[in-house]
Amino acid sequence: MSKRLHYRAVYRPTHLKATSSGCIPEHVMVAERVLGHLLQRGACVHHGDGNRLNNQSSNLVICQDNAYHMLLHRRLRV
Repeated sequence: MSKRLHYRAVYRPTHLKATSSGCIPEHVMVAERVLGHLLQRGACVHHGDGNRLNNQSSNLVICQDNAYHMLLHRRLRV
């Protein structure tokens, strides 16, 4: 059985999307920094190489919704 990788989180307690522990996923923070603003409601971030720990901006694709995100995953499996 393979070990599932989790997303890397960063402590940003003042961020609007911070959890009760004050953290947000690092890939969200990187994507928002590149955009220059918060992600729109419903948007999500796809890791192009499938590695959830590779949060380089060149590896991240901002998806307008989860349906598009799942489409990317289906296309990668083909």
